[in-house]
Amino acid sequence: MAYSLATLDQPHRPAMMVIAALALISCPLILSNPGMKAFTGPRRERWLYSWSVSLLVAVTAAVMLDDGASSPLARLFSASLVFTASGFDRRGAVVMGSSTIGCYLLTVP
Repeated sequence: MAYSLATLDQPHRPAMMVIAALALISCPLILSNPGMKAFTGPRRERWLYSWSVSLLVAVTAAVMLDDGASSPLARLFSASLVFTASGFDRRGAVVMGSSTIGCYLLTVP
C-alpha cells in the first residue's frame, strides 16, 4: 500500500491498492481467535496453504501490474520463500517453493 501511495503517478495504482487492501484485510482474520485456532488446529496445513496461495497470487498480480520482475515488489517473492521454509513440512516447502518460483517466472517479460 505504501509503495502504491508513494508512486501514484505510475499506472495501475488503484488496482494495486485494492490488492494490498485485500491482503491487509486477511491480517486481522489471521490474528483473531478463530484464525489462531486454525493455525494450531488439525486443519493447520490447509489453512497455511490457502493463506499462502492467496498472498502469492496477490503478490504476483501486483508485480505484474507494476513493472514485472524489475518491480521493487518482486522482492516479496523472497519473503514468501522464507515463510515457506519456516512454515511448512518438506513436502509443503517443495510445493510452495516451486509455486513461488513459478509465479516469479510469470512476471519475467
